[in-house]
Order: sequence, then C-alpha cells, then structure tokens
Amino acid sequence: MTAAGVLAAGQPSFERAGDTLARAVAAAEIEPAALAGVLCSGPAATPPAVGAIAAASGLDAVAVGQPRWAALLGAAHAVGSPTGTPDVGEPPEPTYRRVMAGLVAGVGLDRLYTHFLLSAHREQPAGVSVANSGCCWPTGGNSGWRACSR
Repeated sequence: MTAAGVLAAGQPSFERAGDTLARAVAAAEIEPAALAGVLCSGPAATPPAVGAIAAASGLDAVAVGQPRWAALLGAAHAVGSPTGTPDVGEPPEPTYRRVMAGLVAGVGLDRLYTHFLLSAHREQPAGVSVANSGCCWPTGGNSGWRACSR
C-alpha cells in the first residue's frame, strides 16, 4: 500500500474527527473564535490529516511535533505573549514563627553534626582501646585489660 492509499483510506476518519470536534465545540456553547486553536499530536498528526480535520471542523488546526508539549503550547497560545514586566513588589518580613523555625532547625542541625563528629569511630593508638562502657588500658603482664570504673 502506498502513502497515498493510506491517506485515502484514512480520509473518512479524519473528516469524522473534524465533524466530532465541531459538534463538541457547539455542544460546549463556545464560539470557535474564542478557541486559541486546535493542536493535533501523535503519529496520525500528518499534514493531510490536520488539513482534513481543519476543513471539516472549520477551526485552525496545527500539528505538534512533541505530544508532551501539546498542553503547554496550547496554554501559551491561548494566553499570548507576555507584555511588560510583572510587578513583584518587596518580600514580606519574616514572622516570629518563621524565625523560630529556622533557629530550631539550625540548633538541631548543629547538635546532630556535633554528635556525628563525637561518636565517630576513630583509630586508637596501639595499646589503648575505648569501649562503650568506659575506657580500658593495658595493665601489663598476662592479666590483659582492666576496665575503668565509673
């Protein structure tokens, strides 16, 4: 089958899609002039298909190369180009709660970092060991290690 044959076979479907689009716009009670346009996407959005949909519906139809961008492009086309610079204004002063939240988070971070540094396992010099229950030191001879009393 040739490309022309595929387009000829799909022409009734494209015309039906355009007619359905026109009936949907009429049922929504929207004037066609109020629409920003019709964006067609997907593998069937070929120039002949878009032309047939536009002719059958009476609306301007445009093929979108990136299907994921269709909604974004439609919104941008509906709103139009921005004019001027937006007035942002000055940011508000921080409230007491925001200041305290930052302070509490900062103190907590400082305590956590200090705990991380102080509880790290460090290499001990030869002959000295520190255990969880206290310190140990060599007592000499064959008796081994003796624990510190608390």
